[in-house]
Amino acid sequence: MLLFVMKRHSPAYDKVLKRIFPDCLETNEGAGRSSYCGFLIDKAGSVDEVYQQYHDEWTLVEGAAAKLRSERENEVWQLRIEGQAEEQAQWQAEVEQARRQKEEAMRQKEKELGRCKQQWTRCKLSMSAMECDTSVAIVLFSSSSTFSS
Repeated sequence: MLLFVMKRHSPAYDKVLKRIFPDCLETNEGAGRSSYCGFLIDKAGSVDEVYQQYHDEWTLVEGAAAKLRSERENEVWQLRIEGQAEEQAQWQAEVEQARRQKEEAMRQKEKELGRCKQQWTRCKLSMSAMECDTSVAIVLFSSSSTFSS
């Protein structure tokens, strides 16, 4: 900012000095802007003020940029967290559904096993074991081995 101001106003400053000192020749003997045509030019208090204003303004610009960057990072972070929470909720729902399906399948197997046991018990209690349906015994045997594993 300071360099911009200096670049913009230096031609006007140079013209004014040439009007004030028309007989002077420019030299580069001094260290840059500290002298003009051999005359010492003291640094004015306004340069310090301009520098301080520039520094203050630049600090505000940096602060605003840092705040904006922080807000964007927070937004991205929040979106990531929300996405992860959504994925976790969906995963939890799928796990819960799979658990319910497994429990329902186990209840069905237990129900079938109970029915087979009742039929087998009735069959054993009947007069002749030969009248019993051997398929019930096979189902009972296979169900109990599947159920226990």
